[in-house]
Amino acid sequence: MYNLIHMSRTELFLCTIVVLIVIWIYYMQFYHISTECKIFVDDLCNYNVLKTGDLILFKAYDNFRSVFHGSYFGHIGMVYIYNEIPMLFEANGVDATPLKPHHSKLGMYLTPLEERIKKYKGTCFLKPLSTPLPSTLIEDFKYFIDYAMNNFKYDYNIVSGSVKRWLGLAKCNTNTDCGQLVFLCLMKLKLLAPEEYDIPRLHYLKYVCEISNLQYGYKYLPLVEIIDHPFAF
Repeated sequence: MYNLIHMSRTELFLCTIVVLIVIWIYYMQFYHISTECKIFVDDLCNYNVLKTGDLILFKAYDNFRSVFHGSYFGHIGMVYIYNEIPMLFEANGVDATPLKPHHSKLGMYLTPLEERIKKYKGTCFLKPLSTPLPSTLIEDFKYFIDYAMNNFKYDYNIVSGSVKRWLGLAKCNTNTDCGQLVFLCLMKLKLLAPEEYDIPRLHYLKYVCEISNLQYGYKYLPLVEIIDHPFAF
């Protein structure tokens, strides 16, 4: 009887673990989050909806990275308005990416947003900033982008780097990934307090995807799903 009870508890434990794993995989990979607002990508890019400081969150269909790195969104970039054209500033690997003249071979990208979204195999979401930033901050931000494009490089050692930063052995620097780059952008735009830089974090991608309240009364508004075609609803 003791062995039977013991095995039943073991089986129950294993079944619970399996169910939790299935739920985790379903949510991270197959669940489609619902947003109150949606916008066509053409409207997003043509009707002055965007502003520097807005975030674009990406949910891929063609890989299972979210399951392993623990963030529903697998990638993020920041909007920068350049000569009235919405651009996406982001960090990404270059191994399987065909580079264009405006791309850095170090993994820093400044790409026309419409082009980037329409070629993405997945769902994109806009995380809009509550109010526009002062022109002086935006002008200074351009110098940061130029510097990053020439001096930053994509860090492929994401796991080991994350552990080091979590333990306080390293901080965000020129070896970066998408989450860290957006975090540094928020610091540069003074949307985060200076002391935020010294706080150890394991997962910068998850942090910037979930952030809402910012400095000086700024905040990020609820997500807006970006629709590429009318049959995507």
